Amino acid sequence: MAAASPTDEKSLTADEGDHYDHVAKSYESAYFYDKSNKEYQDFLTDSLQSSLACNPDHDVVDLGGGTGHFTEWFAARVGLDLKRTSCVDPSSAMIKLAGNIEGL
Repeated sequence: MAAASPTDEKSLTADEGDHYDHVAKSYESAYFYDKSNKEYQDFLTDSLQSSLACNPDHDVVDLGGGTGHFTEWFAARVGLDLKRTSCVDPSSAMIKLAGNIEGL
């Protein structure tokens, strides 16, 4: 397989960002965010916490954090201060939605 040129890499990143800009409004309809899936949500956040062992005084960065709702859920579940968390995402539409979460 041939190596991608820097131009190809920039196009790929732009395409990915465009994809998530397009799906941002419906992103919250994903399985994780369905309110009937609390057991699944708790399982995911507890599994992540058991790996990270976050404490309330930790600073946390969620890379690929999308709309920020998983970050918000995780912070609440493990007692993190949202003011000490950052949500990073290549999609401006996702980050705009994350900006609606108070404290994030």
